Amino acid sequence: MILALVVDPFAQQVVYFEPCKTNATAGTASIPKSNLYLGAAGLPGGPLHVGAGISTVAIGMQAAINNGVFDPENIQVKYNCNTGNCTFPESYSSLGFCSTCRDVSSDLKLTPFDKSSGRVNYTLPSGFSITSYMSVFAININGSVSSGVPGTNVQAIFAYNNTNTYGLQGTVCFEGDEWGCRGYGAAECDILPCVRSYDANIENGYLQENVLPNSEFSKFNTSNDVLFLWTTVDTSCLSSSEKTHLQNTGYRFDNDTRWSAYATNITSDAFFYQHYTMNLSDTAIINQYYTNQSLNPSCFNMIDYITLNSLDAYFDSIFSAVLPYDSYGYGTAEGSSYLKQIYNVGNVSFASFDSTFNNLTMSMTNFVRQSSFQLFGSNTTGQVIKQVTCVRVRWRWLTFPAILVALTLLFFVLLVVQTRFDTGGKAGANGTAGGNLVYKSSALAALVHGLDTKTQEQLDVTTRGSLDKVKKDAQTVYVKWTPTENGYKLAQTSPSGL
Repeated sequence: MILALVVDPFAQQVVYFEPCKTNATAGTASIPKSNLYLGAAGLPGGPLHVGAGISTVAIGMQAAINNGVFDPENIQVKYNCNTGNCTFPESYSSLGFCSTCRDVSSDLKLTPFDKSSGRVNYTLPSGFSITSYMSVFAININGSVSSGVPGTNVQAIFAYNNTNTYGLQGTVCFEGDEWGCRGYGAAECDILPCVRSYDANIENGYLQENVLPNSEFSKFNTSNDVLFLWTTVDTSCLSSSEKTHLQNTGYRFDNDTRWSAYATNITSDAFFYQHYTMNLSDTAIINQYYTNQSLNPSCFNMIDYITLNSLDAYFDSIFSAVLPYDSYGYGTAEGSSYLKQIYNVGNVSFASFDSTFNNLTMSMTNFVRQSSFQLFGSNTTGQVIKQVTCVRVRWRWLTFPAILVALTLLFFVLLVVQTRFDTGGKAGANGTAGGNLVYKSSALAALVHGLDTKTQEQLDVTTRGSLDKVKKDAQTVYVKWTPTENGYKLAQTSPSGL
């Protein structure tokens, strides 16, 4: 009984409520992706043709480049998720851009420019150079890459003379920052088309995309088409018959090869005509080409040569510049805003330079994914998650109540067994019972106990008898409610006294 008093706190701990997530039956979860980008002139809403193989870069792409350099914290692709919580069980890929950077400081050749002033020339093997005391940071667009795929090669030299007349010993020197501590450095980056792969999750309205290994830069190819559609195929997307078809036409890849270069050979005249006159649909003509080849168009990622060539020219216009030296050695306020952002008042390092161009290409990729130039472009879809209240049971808190119930049942069983043995005893002398009698099955025991003293003596109730004897006496005894010295009691009377 005492233990039962502490059951309530345990019972309160058994059930608890918590917010949880479950799949929603309504709503849409999607993230954009693209396998075609045509940023050349002549497309609806596209840039303007300005020269042979060159057009202006789309305003949206220019904005994406600026975002990657000046506001990298806000680089995020737009998504659709009604509840703000969505999952995407499968990884997905999209055409875009990637950068690969190398620290080429060891390739710099240092030669005296003017021994009297201590000026030094810093020169890369390409011939690109700057002179200390005249400039502190410079970027040059080389325009060609070693992989053979059209892209942009970016070279940068940082040269802070560490023996200037003001006694400043280089820029701020942090542990692991070789450029700042040494006083000079150089880097080289390639900006190239690639296919980026992701897995993703949206939680509380925030998209978390993890970048998986990208396609190899060298796995793009083209034909002799006028517009040079540089193409790579995702072999994991092809069916067995499609793989066999490609292998029969001379392409070589195995089960371990995911990306394979592919030469898209669309009829030059037809594609050139529709590309510049806007009388035909880009997606329709390319779709027809792959359909005729018995191939799935969504497995192929394509970008045209004019887009890449135009981007190279645009990069040259915004990055090829020199940040001049001032009397304090920090670089003057004049000059390219892009260079000043990357230079960051002398706090530039190879790590920061590499990060800048990674952010830049990520932002460009997001624009490609969201641009209108998509082919068969389906978004990757996922599962919408909704938040509900779940009821949980903590079974361990039922241990004490369960033990108490078990002990109570055991006590009841033992009581029943004990009572059976007691009532089964042999009767003693004068009809008395041989064991401990139980009178719970009748109210007569209480009534007999409540008789007045004289009646109890007459009935000899102090001698234990069987319940049958009590019942037999009750059939012949008449009682009534009578006042006594000890209050009202039941007293024996005759039938006529009732």
